[in-house]
Amino acid sequence: MVGAHMNDMVDKGLFLNDSVEMKTLQSGRSYTNVQKYENTGIYTLVTATPVCNQKGELIRVLANVRDVSDLTRLQEHLAESKNLP
Repeated sequence: MVGAHMNDMVDKGLFLNDSVEMKTLQSGRSYTNVQKYENTGIYTLVTATPVCNQKGELIRVLANVRDVSDLTRLQEHLAESKNLP
């Protein structure tokens, strides 16, 4: 996705307008969130960080995406097991 513009990716449905990447573009601040992809069931931890030029102008957003599906599923199973008699 290097070089792609976020608005184009939102228009194509690849990202939501309220994604951490878009929030970072709009505010210039870093954001982190867990996102679930309904079509695959995968959970990811996404951190979006602004990258600025020497003038302090936002020129891009760097997104770090980690698959945390196993951890999330373990947490769900633990919560379910606590509810067992």
